[in-house]
Amino acid sequence: MYPKIALFDVDSVDIDRFFVRPLELDSEVSVIILDEPSEHIKYLNSGDLNKHPVVCSAWFSIDQFSQILTDHKVSLLLINAHRIIDLMVVLAARRCGIQISYIQHGMYIPFMKRSPFFFLNQALKTSRYLYYSTQVAADIKSVGMLLHLIGIHVFGVSRSKLAEHPQLFPDQGLVYSERWLDWHLKHYKFKSVKMHIMGTNDFRQMELTLPMSSQYISYCYQTLVEDGRISESNMKSFYISLKKWSDLYTMRVIVKTHPRADKKLLSYLDDLGFELHCNEKTIPNTDIVVGHYSTLLSFWGLNGKKVIAISLPGHEIDASISSWAYVTDSLPILSIIKEINIKKCTEWFGSSITVEEMRDRLLINKNNCK
Repeated sequence: MYPKIALFDVDSVDIDRFFVRPLELDSEVSVIILDEPSEHIKYLNSGDLNKHPVVCSAWFSIDQFSQILTDHKVSLLLINAHRIIDLMVVLAARRCGIQISYIQHGMYIPFMKRSPFFFLNQALKTSRYLYYSTQVAADIKSVGMLLHLIGIHVFGVSRSKLAEHPQLFPDQGLVYSERWLDWHLKHYKFKSVKMHIMGTNDFRQMELTLPMSSQYISYCYQTLVEDGRISESNMKSFYISLKKWSDLYTMRVIVKTHPRADKKLLSYLDDLGFELHCNEKTIPNTDIVVGHYSTLLSFWGLNGKKVIAISLPGHEIDASISSWAYVTDSLPILSIIKEINIKKCTEWFGSSITVEEMRDRLLINKNNCK
């Protein structure tokens, strides 16, 4: 008998990309919980399982999360991050005696620094997350945890104090590789979690287009502006330099867009003369790819393409990319671009297990009601 599953996330697109499609979920899903109101509406309009119960949890207390899980008779919770809001729903699941499974959703860095303007521009969301932090601190009876959560997510302090509270962690998890398992132990402090290797699961849903002309170069779009990681002016400066560089070599740039990309920025790229590739399931098949540190760069890498990872101001390229890609702080002379190290790329992002194995290790194929 299958468990009744709750899927939790902030972004609607990630519900289908990292849970529903790679795990082949449908009737097992009892409820989908989205914390961002606008994302809740998006999923109701276009989500794969939008006929299932879909709940918006903005401003929920832990008690309210628990009630939703109880009302839908949930026996297994799936999460794909370890943010403040994830701690809320994890604590709620603990109260209900529900198993918690975690699945890696991309390339992580130890600290995602955001500009002060991001917190001001997202004042309502900032207030909501401060409220969630107080809820977590109150539930584990630790005033210091409130300051610690702020320190982790605003200033980048170590997560070591979280490890003192095993109830804040999932029971089991799937990560891309042994490299990422070590990363989760070191940075996320997942020492109490039963960990498994799965490969880069969402790459199963993607395929290269037919080979494109050698005049094309791909650019892998990242939501750095949207996530408050870099200013719009700095990002546009890079786009202008990319345009000049491509013109120098009489090359055309095709942009692999992101589902959360700002439409105004995509329009800006279009005005520069770049082509936009918006199909989520196909990847432009070019010999050379330019990007920064998106997980998707490894898809091209695993397929033997030359990947140029450009560091931006305040954005060093993590070892998960720099160990195999061609890393530089400026667009290079085409003739000196090196082949990537596919072996290293595979160590971080390659190999995979079957859907059934993934489901087994996340406890989806078993009834885990306690």
